[in-house]
Amino acid sequence: MRLPGVGIGIALRFVCCLLTCLPGAAAASAADAVPSLRLETGSHVAPVRAASLDRDGRYVVTASEDKTARVWDAASGTLLSVFRPPSAPGNDGKLYAVAMTPDGSVFAAAGWSASNDLYLVRRNDGQIIHRISGLPDVVTHLSFSPDGRTLVAGLWGKTGDSGIPWRRRLEQRARAARRRRLFG
Repeated sequence: MRLPGVGIGIALRFVCCLLTCLPGAAAASAADAVPSLRLETGSHVAPVRAASLDRDGRYVVTASEDKTARVWDAASGTLLSVFRPPSAPGNDGKLYAVAMTPDGSVFAAAGWSASNDLYLVRRNDGQIIHRISGLPDVVTHLSFSPDGRTLVAGLWGKTGDSGIPWRRRLEQRARAARRRRLFG
């Protein structure tokens, strides 16, 4: 999967923000209509709910209620990248769970969102490489298997799940959950 360049993404978001502010602009969703100012503080500004290391202890990823996951150099404590999931006012976007693959190239992050989203994110730049929506409940715990091929997701309430290969079965479960919601 090829991701668009950061410059294009920023430009598109800027244009979308301008269009929602213009009189007579097409109606947008509530989340798109209200711009959100985010200041980069260099650290978390709300409780950290989860942390994970790669197998060699080089990188640490932390997830917080401040709606960010941050990757740190474990030896120096230097901030390397920041992931900001899509969010809305209130709880939407708060992260409660994070896990890094053993090789440290990817991490999974999840928490509170309207669609119960789980994100797979590149460690080096904080870009989403895969998004899984429609899980049965809020994700509260994540862990990768030692080979990095299976991601275990613990869900809020009694809907918890077992180990699931993160590339295929997670997406299949999300599609099935969406079908159940749409067709009863």
